[in-house]
Amino acid sequence: MNASDLPCRILLSDRQVRQVLGDRGEESLKRLRMGSGANIQLLRGPLLPAAFRARDEFLAVFWADDGARLRRALSGVLEKAFATRQVAGAAPPAEPAATRVLEVMIPEVACRHLIGARGDRIKLLREESACEIHLSPGNVAGIAAQRRVKCNGSVASLVEAAARVHEVLVEFAEIGILSLRHFDLQEVTVGEQEDPAVNGSRRPLGAGLAGIARREARNARVAVRQLVVAEECGWLIGKRGNKIQKLRELALVATRDGDEELCQDRPRSVVEIFGATMSKCLCVLQLIVDDLELFPEVVPITSLLLPKNLAPFAPIGFDEAARRAGCDASLRETPRERGNPPSW
Repeated sequence: MNASDLPCRILLSDRQVRQVLGDRGEESLKRLRMGSGANIQLLRGPLLPAAFRARDEFLAVFWADDGARLRRALSGVLEKAFATRQVAGAAPPAEPAATRVLEVMIPEVACRHLIGARGDRIKLLREESACEIHLSPGNVAGIAAQRRVKCNGSVASLVEAAARVHEVLVEFAEIGILSLRHFDLQEVTVGEQEDPAVNGSRRPLGAGLAGIARREARNARVAVRQLVVAEECGWLIGKRGNKIQKLRELALVATRDGDEELCQDRPRSVVEIFGATMSKCLCVLQLIVDDLELFPEVVPITSLLLPKNLAPFAPIGFDEAARRAGCDASLRETPRERGNPPSW
C-alpha cells in the first residue's frame, strides 16, 4: 500500500476553517494544493458526520505521495489556521505564540501500536517532532473506532508531529495492521458503544432512556457547551473514563481543548453535550454541574458557550470581553445552584 492511499486527518474548528479559506474560499484551497503538490480536502456539510457538525468541528484530509509534500500541505493549512489576528495599524507581535494544540484522528486499532512497548514508539515521536504527543481518552464521540492524538507545540512542531504519526500509520498498513476500511467514518448513535471483547462490534447499552435517545438523536442538531478548567475536565472524565461513559448513556458527551480566546488566564476545556433532545442535554448538564460541586477546588460559576451569531438574541449577562475578542462563541457565566438546571 502506497503512502498516497492512506489519508492524514486533522480536526479543525469553525474559526480555523474560516481562516484557512479566507476571503477567496475554495480558491485559497486550490492554491494550497498547487503549492504543496498534495490533495487537500475540507470535509463540510453533508460530507461530514452529524457528530462533527453538532460540535462545529471540521475534518481536513490530506493525501500525498511522500512526506515532503505532506509536510508542505500541513504547514500551509496550519499556518493559516493558527494565524494571529492583527488589529489594523498595530505592529506585529515580536514572537509567535509559544504553544498550539492540534488533534490528529487515527483508527483505534493503531493506538497500542502507536504507543509501542513501554511507550517507546510515542516517546521517539515526541523527540523527533519536539512536540508533546498523547492519546486523548475515549473514542471520538459519535464515530466508531476512531481516536484523537493530541499534539502540543509550535506550528512547525505540529506539522512534524502530524506527518510522523501518518508515516507510522503507513508503516502499520504495509505490515497488515491497518487497511483502508479502518479509516471509514461510521457514525455511532446514542445508546451504542464499542465492545472491545467482540472484535470492536457495537452492542446496545440497554432499554429505557438510552433506547429513546438513540431514536431521537438522528434529528437532534443542538449542542450544549460548557467551559471548564482543565482540572475539572479530568474530574468529569473520571478514572478510565468511568464517569463520562455513564453520561453517554443519556447523550453524546465529548471534551476538547478550548480555543485560545477562551483560555484567558489558565488552560480550559470545552465539554460538549449533543445528539439528544434539549431536555436530555440539560439533564446531563445538571449532572455535570452537581458533580463539579464535589471537585476539591470547585469554581463557583458555570460557564456556557453560545454561537456568536446568537449573541443579539441572548439575554443580558453575556461576557462582553469575549464578544470584543471576536470569539466563535459568546461566554455567559451563571451562578451554580444545586437542583436548578442552568438557564440559557
